[in-house]
Amino acid sequence: MRARRVRSRAVAVLLTAAVAVSVALAPRAAHAGDAPADAQRQLDALLDALDRSDDPGTRVELAQRLARETAVRAAERLRDLVRDDTSVTVRMAAARALGRSPAPCATKLLLELTLRGGPRGVRRALGLALAERAALPELLEALAEGDGQDDRDDLGRGLLVEALGRDVSPEAAETLGRIARGPDAHLRREALRALAAHELGRAQLPALLREVLGRWHDLDTVMATLDLAEGFADEQFRAFADVLDTFLEPEVQGAVDAARRRLAWLDAVAAARAASKGGYASDLELPDPPPPRPRIDIVYVFDATGSVSGHVDVIKQRIVREARTLARTGSDFRLGLVAYRDTPRRRGSWTTQVLPLSYDLAGAERWIDAVPVGGCDSEGASITQGLEEALCRMGWREGVERQVALIADSRTGNADACRALVKLHWQADHTRLHVWYLHRTRPHVPPDVEALARVGGGTVESLE
Repeated sequence: MRARRVRSRAVAVLLTAAVAVSVALAPRAAHAGDAPADAQRQLDALLDALDRSDDPGTRVELAQRLARETAVRAAERLRDLVRDDTSVTVRMAAARALGRSPAPCATKLLLELTLRGGPRGVRRALGLALAERAALPELLEALAEGDGQDDRDDLGRGLLVEALGRDVSPEAAETLGRIARGPDAHLRREALRALAAHELGRAQLPALLREVLGRWHDLDTVMATLDLAEGFADEQFRAFADVLDTFLEPEVQGAVDAARRRLAWLDAVAAARAASKGGYASDLELPDPPPPRPRIDIVYVFDATGSVSGHVDVIKQRIVREARTLARTGSDFRLGLVAYRDTPRRRGSWTTQVLPLSYDLAGAERWIDAVPVGGCDSEGASITQGLEEALCRMGWREGVERQVALIADSRTGNADACRALVKLHWQADHTRLHVWYLHRTRPHVPPDVEALARVGGGTVESLE
């Protein structure tokens, strides 16, 4: 094993040296017409070295060199690295390199990759690279095109809005304000978060949150405004909390109560310090702060084929029970749902149905109850497609614990592709995958299903 590593490092050094030598020894231009040929030879050497390298560090270095190339081929090779490389580190480096690329097609490739799917961290790097290119017209066009699609990617659309928040121009702030007032609930919430990070938009946020609350009363918008309002000055937040007290949903009231406990602690700290300065307290003992609320996004991916028809109530009850438990603990949590079947064989059938991440637990319960079970074919259930919906397309939040719970009673089908998908998202985003296995026809969990939890940083549990 040690010898293999030594050989791998030696090959990496030789590849890097080969690129340097090829560049150094390239024929010098006798006249201006030779310059393009030299550039082509240098680019060919870079691309050839990339094709031959099995060392991630070498590929990162070569990707950084491609960022200086103006040729379309260089930008397209960076796109391929972002999309297909086995190393998350290389994908991230290629995303940043593509953002710096002078190639004329680089902005278009960044947009396509941000909306294409894949690990959240990589796609976020692509979105931030777009913001650095001041690609406001292209961002707006991509968002407008996404509105007309039936199979919209909430994660990609949200990352484009976040990129708008990194554009420091007044036009970007104005655009975010329009989106925040608009009818698209998911983009509305993302626009509010982007304005909170925008140098010019931050000032208009308190008034805008009140305006949005007066117009839109869905639970997810209310919770997003509360989350942002907690960053206000104390007096601003107290007034805002009074407005939120008019919403009676338990999720809202739980969050408001947690915020008021924080305010009470701040008041106690201020009182203790004032007493100490006035000589009323010789030893300053500050109260302990309230514990922060755990922030969790969790998606349940469950089998809805005919094989679970006699056990579907067990699946639904388990999902609802765990979600209610999280709610009782006071966690700041959202849940999403993906039901998967088989590869469709007839018109009107489906492979996956999706409920996006939401605070609305009651709505999720109704959605689960309405999902019909049925269907079976020789290829088995579409676990890979279900996991792709959860991992690649859900509107995961930044700075939260992300989990996926796979509920299955069969093998994975395409085991290699499924395992690679789960491993990639665990390495890139720390999205943890747990397996709940329904023991219907097999006494033991199939190895390929058990392997998903192992590479995804999760656990395996029996569901009876």
